[in-house]
Amino acid sequence: MPFRHVAPILLLLAAGLAIELPGVVCLATADENTPAPPPAATPAPTPAPPPKPASVSIVGTVLSTAGGAPKHAVVYLEGGQLSGQPPPAERPTISQRGARFRPEFLVITVGQTVNMPNDDRIVHNVFSVSPVKRFDLGHYPQGELRSVTFDKPGVIELYCNIHENMQAVVVVTPSKFYGQVGEDGRYSIPNVPPGKYRLVAYSPELGQESMQVDLQPGGPVEFALKLKGK
Repeated sequence: MPFRHVAPILLLLAAGLAIELPGVVCLATADENTPAPPPAATPAPTPAPPPKPASVSIVGTVLSTAGGAPKHAVVYLEGGQLSGQPPPAERPTISQRGARFRPEFLVITVGQTVNMPNDDRIVHNVFSVSPVKRFDLGHYPQGELRSVTFDKPGVIELYCNIHENMQAVVVVTPSKFYGQVGEDGRYSIPNVPPGKYRLVAYSPELGQESMQVDLQPGGPVEFALKLKGK
């Protein structure tokens, strides 16, 4: 076929027209009625995480009026909406070893259970006559473990009726918002909900002092307490 006849045919094919010519195979173009593919779906935006509730951290010092940090001390908050929360699941331990309670000072939250194993070679006993929690675990030998659940806040003194030199103190705080005082006299209580509370410092050797605080979001805020002694 002469070139002058082929060129118009190619133009018609480019325009999408189907032409039958002897000896020529034409490729069909897409049907005009074929629906176009749907547009790609736009992914839904990831929702923003809910804002964290505002909180405040407390730091400070607890010192005696004579100077220096107490041997054992804790600072805790009471009042407001802090009470009524479930206690931590962990069970702290006060061991009987070497004819001593170890540790001799323990801070827990109301509702917690304390394990009291006898890790000594001799028979021991654990009892308390403190009004907050009266109990007597009886005599039990090495390797045996007995437990006590402390269901009220307060201070409980522990003794052994076999070895009068064995003594320990358990401080049961009304909530998890407490901090033990270090050897340098400093303490910290993180992530406290804003509100009005009573800030309490307690030491078995030096007694108790407290102050009212009004906590606002932000911080940390610092409070210093002095223990006058018993």
